[in-house]
This record gives sequence, structure tokens and C-alpha cells, in this order.
Amino acid sequence: VHRRLEELQMRAPGHNQGPRLLAFGADASGEVPLPLQADPPRTGGGLRVLPFVLTGSDGTLLAETRDALEEVLLANGMAQADTALLAQDAFGAQVEHARYFTVNDLAAMMAMQYDNQGLAGLWPLLETAMFSPQREQWLDAAPEPLLRYTGSEVRMALFDPAGWCAHYAHDRNDCDRLQRVYEQYLMRQRQMAAVLEAHGLDVLYVHVEAGQDAREVMAH
Repeated sequence: VHRRLEELQMRAPGHNQGPRLLAFGADASGEVPLPLQADPPRTGGGLRVLPFVLTGSDGTLLAETRDALEEVLLANGMAQADTALLAQDAFGAQVEHARYFTVNDLAAMMAMQYDNQGLAGLWPLLETAMFSPQREQWLDAAPEPLLRYTGSEVRMALFDPAGWCAHYAHDRNDCDRLQRVYEQYLMRQRQMAAVLEAHGLDVLYVHVEAGQDAREVMAH
């Protein structure tokens, strides 16, 4: 989204007219250009973001400004009441708190939200996909599903009951209890897959046979 805003800014007229404020929204027919359109299935979320880009030709000044914003915005970035009311009226949304964030601040806020929802282990994969997509990232923390992010997709280990029991070193003597735990594990897999797919990540299920090393299978 921020790259798209920068592209639009570069194409806008008036490059040599000094400092300027540009806002991009709907065109004459009411259409908002991609990828600035909100995804309809995500309508109504509690955390809403209005992206902005601060840019310029002086690299040194930009770096100093970036560092200053990283230092002060998280603690002192609360928007004024009139700004919050203006946003509320303009977007038809109930605004409880309006803050200015850097991208890093926003990532920290998202990490906290995922932690609050019991999905803290999933955030490092999402953060890697967004900020360092060329890197590899694992979620390998029992009893969570085994996940590996690589090549712009997430591989999820798919165990049958025997393979799951062996991988997570469960006591096989308590079959009734383990069956319930296994069903909860499958629900957790579906939950994580839904979150990953909501972020535009493909999920590839990798079947792991009993007796196989799941990490080795996932690594290929």
C-alpha cells in the first residue's frame, strides 16, 4: 500500500512546486484504485489504518525525520480531538482512539493484538512475509501446529493421529483424552490457515507419515 502511494505521488503533477500535501481517494466514478480498496470481507474491523507516506528528495533529512518519528510517535502520537472527529465524520466510523504510527509501530500494535487473541506464535511468520519475504521462518513450538514460511507460502505439517502423537510425544495410553486434544489441534490448524489466507498467503499442507521426521519433510 505504501509503495503504491509513493508511485501515485511520483506520477502526480507539481514535482517542482515545493512542499505539498496529496490525498488519493475515489475517482470521478467513485472507484478507489487498487490496492487502496478495503477488502469487503474485512469490513467492520476494530483496528483501521489510513496509510500515509512522508517523502522527499533530501535523503539525509528524510533519515533524520524517520528516526525522530520512530522515537516519539509511539509514546506521543495521539491525534488531536478535532482530527479524530474529522476522521469519524469523513469515514462514517466510530473512532475511540486515533494515533499516528510508523510502520514499525503498527507492526508492534498488530503483534500485541495477535498476542491478545492467542496467536502470538503466528505473528513472526506474518512479519517475515511482509517485511523480509525472502527469508525463512518457522513456527516450531509444541503444542502449536508445525509451520514453515518459505518462498511466499506457508507449509503446514499434516499429521494423522499416530504421527501427531509421536511428533508431540503424547502418552498413547489415554486414547479418549488424546482424541479430544487431537480434534482441538485440527481446529487450531484451521484457525491458523484462515488467518494466513486472510493475509494473502497460500497454505500448503504437507502430509507427514508416522515415523518420519516432520522437520525434515517440511524442509524439502
